[in-house]
Amino acid sequence: MPKPYPEEFRVFARELAVGRRSWDGETSHFIADQFDQIAAEWDTTLATGRDEPLRDALERGGPFPDGVCLELGSGTGLFTELLRSEFPRVISVDLSEQMLHQAVGRSPARVRADAAALPLTNAQVSAEPVCETRPVPGW
Repeated sequence: MPKPYPEEFRVFARELAVGRRSWDGETSHFIADQFDQIAAEWDTTLATGRDEPLRDALERGGPFPDGVCLELGSGTGLFTELLRSEFPRVISVDLSEQMLHQAVGRSPARVRADAAALPLTNAQVSAEPVCETRPVPGW
């Protein structure tokens, strides 16, 4: 049985979501550590598995530019294959090293980085979808 999210994480995430906490290096490390701890259990017990919103966006939003897609907050890569059906190259980006480790079989291009501080200039990527916006299931 997976460990439940600590109440500290729930409070932290809610404060971040409503703007009572700012995003900085300390926040980034805290979030990465939390997801590192649950990465092995994510796919089987914690992920929403809801790909309908992304499927809908891809169906109604095209045609898409030919180029690189950054999958921000990619986690274990549950949505990577779906993105690869529309984009020639998908780069999975996540804060959590362990989440990216779980994505090895799904995502050939993985980068551990903070989406708030990507080393990119304008027009280097064609799309930047964020597939999972709720950091805590059950919100």
